[in-house]
Amino acid sequence: MSQGKNSTQVYIAGKAYTLSGYEEEDYLQKVAAYINAKISELREAGDILRHGPEFFHVMIELNLADDYFKIRSHADQLEQRLDELEKELYSLKHELVSVQMKLEKQEQDAKEWQSISEDLEQQLDEMKKKQEHTSATDRSRK
Repeated sequence: MSQGKNSTQVYIAGKAYTLSGYEEEDYLQKVAAYINAKISELREAGDILRHGPEFFHVMIELNLADDYFKIRSHADQLEQRLDELEKELYSLKHELVSVQMKLEKQEQDAKEWQSISEDLEQQLDEMKKKQEHTSATDRSRK
């Protein structure tokens, strides 16, 4: 969006209008094109014009309101889905932290068991050496 107010000439239903707003000129043209498309839709619908201009304008307004409420409903559904996904993401992050903590604990336990295993292997080796030494001494005495 630009800083100042923008003005642009648009054509709606064949008449020129000057639109002013803080939005970009392209946006204002896009709004006018949307209104023109709605007017064209209703004109193509057939005998709607025979009911008079007031009825025609009310029908345009009803169509615009219908579009608005459908889009608003869709946006609300998307916001609700986004909230659900954010809650699910939070839950998954919490679960990930919990699993990481368990993994760290298991890794710590594994290191402790590895250390115990190495100590036991060392003690076993020492016992074997003592037994071999004792056996060798016993054989040399005989």
